[in-house]
Amino acid sequence: SQNQAMWWTVDSKTLVYYRFDESKVLDYHLTVKQNAVQDELYTEAYPKAGAPNPTVQLWAYDVANGASKQIDTTFASTDADIAQYVYNVRFAPDGQTLLFNRTNRKQNVMELCASDLATGKSRVVIQESNPNGWVDNSPRMTWLKDGKSFLWLNEHNGFANFWLGSLDKGLISKVTDLKAEVDGISKLDEDRKVLWYTAHDGENPYLIQLHRVGLDGKGDKRVTDPSLGHMVTVSADGTKVLDRASKMGVAPVTRVLSADGKVLRELGKGDLSGYAESGYKPAERFMVMGADGVTPVYGYFCKPRDFDPSKKYPMLLRVYGGPESGSGREAFKGADAVCELGFITAWIDAKGTSGRGRDFTQAVYRKLGVVEIDDTAAAVTNLCKANPWIDPTRVGVEGTSYGGYFSATALVRHPEVFAAACASSSVTSWIHYDSIYTERYMDTPQNNPEGYKAGSAMEYVKDLTGKLCLFYGTADDNVHPSNTHQLIA
Repeated sequence: SQNQAMWWTVDSKTLVYYRFDESKVLDYHLTVKQNAVQDELYTEAYPKAGAPNPTVQLWAYDVANGASKQIDTTFASTDADIAQYVYNVRFAPDGQTLLFNRTNRKQNVMELCASDLATGKSRVVIQESNPNGWVDNSPRMTWLKDGKSFLWLNEHNGFANFWLGSLDKGLISKVTDLKAEVDGISKLDEDRKVLWYTAHDGENPYLIQLHRVGLDGKGDKRVTDPSLGHMVTVSADGTKVLDRASKMGVAPVTRVLSADGKVLRELGKGDLSGYAESGYKPAERFMVMGADGVTPVYGYFCKPRDFDPSKKYPMLLRVYGGPESGSGREAFKGADAVCELGFITAWIDAKGTSGRGRDFTQAVYRKLGVVEIDDTAAAVTNLCKANPWIDPTRVGVEGTSYGGYFSATALVRHPEVFAAACASSSVTSWIHYDSIYTERYMDTPQNNPEGYKAGSAMEYVKDLTGKLCLFYGTADDNVHPSNTHQLIA
């Protein structure tokens, strides 16, 4: 997100700033102070999907002469619609070279640009594109000591991996080339020309592993045990690793490892005896098939303390479910207090979520509310079949924001799976949400009317058979109350 609109050069001689034109953006009105005798009207320019966006420019103000010069953000590109969004404005380490990202409205072409403040002219350093989905609009960029070279994260092989790049040459060479998602940098050792990084390549995609590789891309080695997930700290000299390892059902153990992963010393280990004595049960990992019957879907569930496998339990599925979301890294997870009310609680990472590569995440492109919900419904059905103590006639789903949208839409689209839903702050049709988020995943309503219709809860609510609880904020200026009002109407 962009929450800054002015930037000083390091010598404080030039101020770079945004200039916006919202004149074509339609207003949205909210009634606020509804608990007062006289309410008030709050008005905000809010570009909804397919409607006019504000236009944006970058300008540079010279303190010495009091003059402003426009920075060229709209110079020609391979995409004629580029510079609909200009963001992530910052300076290179030299404090003078202005950098910004720009994308087209579809957000499937993104360019890292560099500008000369003296002339206002700009150039493309790196372009990323994806005609069949969206691109990362703010790829991770880690500077090297020379202030011109950097590590850059992209998905050229279908998974997030690091490349070496520079302001002068753009992308130069691969540093990592896993068929798994790179997670982050643990240590960048330029003196030894070594990168320590983490990746989603354990025995399941959520068990994070530590790797070591040369900055030339050679000698990649996984250092940690793939049967566990790891939180690591690499020592200053790169000879040792502090590793906290665990997974669901396995207590954390903290150890010192050698640079090659050999256990040098165990510092401490979690004690689960209290769980056994009290009856409380930590979360359990599961894997079932999704809607296509061939792609595994992972999740976890929790049981009540007095769990009896001969009984039938209602299950509450907690969701967010939006694109590029998910449960993240797997580690030991404790008991869930809600289970003590007699529920099984569960979480499912269906298609659209992160950590499993571009194809898995972008399977929802132009089909929000369909692919991820169908995948989850199939996973729930298969989970119930595999665990006869889950009552398949008493499955509920609850969530907020995208999770509210997911919950309401799942109930009306899959009444054979879900008996009840609690939906908070729900988008109920994507025509009601903002352009920058919605169009990234759905394109515009003009270009994708079928997708917008298929993903609208309002198309199915007339056939509602389950129990639906709706709540929302009357002054919510993000997910507007009209979403809930129109679903009810």
